[in-house]
Amino acid sequence: MVKVVILGFDGLEYNLVERFKLENMKQTQYGKILIPKECYTETVDPRGERVYEPYTPFVWSAFLTGRLPHEVGINRATLQKWNSSLLQLLRVLSVKLRLHKIRGKGKLLEKFGFKRSSFSWKDYRCPTIFDYADKPKIINVPTISEEWGIKLEGKKFDEIIKAAWRRFYWVKKEALKAIEEDWDLFMVYTRLLDVIGELCYGKFMTLFKAYTSCNHFVGEVKERLDEKETIFLIVSDHGMERFGNTLFGKHSNYGFYSLNIKTEWKPRFIIDFFPKIIEWLKK
Repeated sequence: MVKVVILGFDGLEYNLVERFKLENMKQTQYGKILIPKECYTETVDPRGERVYEPYTPFVWSAFLTGRLPHEVGINRATLQKWNSSLLQLLRVLSVKLRLHKIRGKGKLLEKFGFKRSSFSWKDYRCPTIFDYADKPKIINVPTISEEWGIKLEGKKFDEIIKAAWRRFYWVKKEALKAIEEDWDLFMVYTRLLDVIGELCYGKFMTLFKAYTSCNHFVGEVKERLDEKETIFLIVSDHGMERFGNTLFGKHSNYGFYSLNIKTEWKPRFIIDFFPKIIEWLKK
């Protein structure tokens, strides 16, 4: 029986994998994948400017289901849900009027006793890859794991970066422990490269440290696998490129993938992985 391991890296950039010569990342077959435009949204960059780029929850929902966000039922309004139908209706209206970007509203409502929850596995309108596995092992996967929605602590950039490293080490510890257990589909996700890429793209040593640490993490996972019986997929929801002449980065319009097997099949879009993963699980 074939097992499938998926390491999801937010913001893993193809060109930096090549530049830093990350051999663990560069498996038998690797390359770029395109992100469907429906997985894009308008966001605010670290300087406060609006940009249109791939949006993490939308891209990973497409990867997990092989379908576009509108088919899945995920959008800016459904990413978070209030336990009050009136509040949820107001949230939908605020998204349409673009008022949802005003900060502080949610915390204020929570002080009055209202509760909100994030889009999760049960909210999908269609099956995910995990529905086809007998013993899925899931760690920190966007829109699936409860812990994924935990925000990084800190208001200043250096505080956020330290929080991202702490989160990475926690994810790594949990993954290396869980990889020893019984499973047929294993997926773990880390956001470290996205945070470092956005805030420190122009700082070479900071970027290099993050990428080599993730490359080492891949190597540690490989050491614990029987690669003859395991298909090992590394995938990212987008890459990263420099934001103008600043030290910041922004999301590129393609992601990265890498496979430990040689195959004539080559993915073009992020949604192409879904049917292939199902095929692998049935072997």
